[in-house]
Amino acid sequence: MKISLVVATINRRNELKRLFESLVSQTYENFEVIIVDQNPVGYLESVIKLYDNKLNLKTITSEPGLSRARNLGIKFSSGDLICFPDDDCWYSDRTLESVIDCFQNSSLGFITGRLLDENNMDCLKSWPRKKVKINKYNVWKCAISVTLFIKADIIKGQINFDETLGVGAKTLWGSGEETDFTLRLIEKSSGEYHPGITVHHPQNKVELYEANLDFLYKKEYSYGCGMGRVVFLNNYNIVFILKVIIRPLIGSLIYKLLNKKIKSKMYYYNFLGRVHGLTYR
Repeated sequence: MKISLVVATINRRNELKRLFESLVSQTYENFEVIIVDQNPVGYLESVIKLYDNKLNLKTITSEPGLSRARNLGIKFSSGDLICFPDDDCWYSDRTLESVIDCFQNSSLGFITGRLLDENNMDCLKSWPRKKVKINKYNVWKCAISVTLFIKADIIKGQINFDETLGVGAKTLWGSGEETDFTLRLIEKSSGEYHPGITVHHPQNKVELYEANLDFLYKKEYSYGCGMGRVVFLNNYNIVFILKVIIRPLIGSLIYKLLNKKIKSKMYYYNFLGRVHGLTYR
C-alpha cells in the first residue's frame, strides 16, 4: 500500500526539516510527500533541494487556508492511503509501518493515532490508552487530523475539508474542520483509534502569547466559534450541546478561583465562541 502524506506549510522551514528527517527514518518506505506550499516564491527552495533525493517529494502551490490546501493535496495524491501531517509535527520511526499493520486484513476505512510531545507526553488533549471504535460523540477525544490515516477511495471525489472552517478560512470559524471531516468519514465507513500509532507535535504554550494577550483571546474565541459551528452543523443532541457550552465556563470559573487570570479568560472567550457558533444562523 502506498501512502500519500499531504503537508500544508506556511512560514516554517526548520520545523519542516524536522518532519522530513523523521520521514527519512521511516521503516516503511512506500510513500510520497505532497508539499502544499503557501509561502512566497522560493521560501522552501533550500529545504526541497536538501530532501529531493531522499524523499519522493511533489510540490504544489496554494493560497493560504489549511482546508483549501489539504483539499488540493488530496486531488494530487496517488496513494492508497492519505494522511495530513502538520508542518511542525514529526513521526516516530515506525509510525507508517504501524499504520500499514492496522490496515492489513481490515475493513476499516480510517484510523487515528495518539499525539505526543517531544517528551512522549499527551499533546493538545488527554488521549485514550486503549483501542476505541470512533463514533459521533467520542470523535472529539480520539481524532485529530495530524494522526488521521484514511483509505483514499473513501474520500477522493467524495469528501473534502469544509473550506469555511479552520485556520486561514477567513471566517469566524477558526477550528473544527478536522472534526467535521471525520464526522463525514464516520457516515461512510468505520474507523478506530489506535494508541500504538504515534505522531509528535509541540505543546501549545500559553507563555508564548503573553506579550500579545489580545491575539490569544481572539484565537480562543475563534476556536470556540469553530467548535460550536461544527456541533450545530452535525445535529448533536441537547445533552451534548449543553456539555459543550458548560465545560469552558466551568473551566473559566475554576481558573479564576485559582487566580490564573489568563487561563480563566482563555476559557471564557472559548465559551463565548462556542455559544456564537451554536447560535449563528
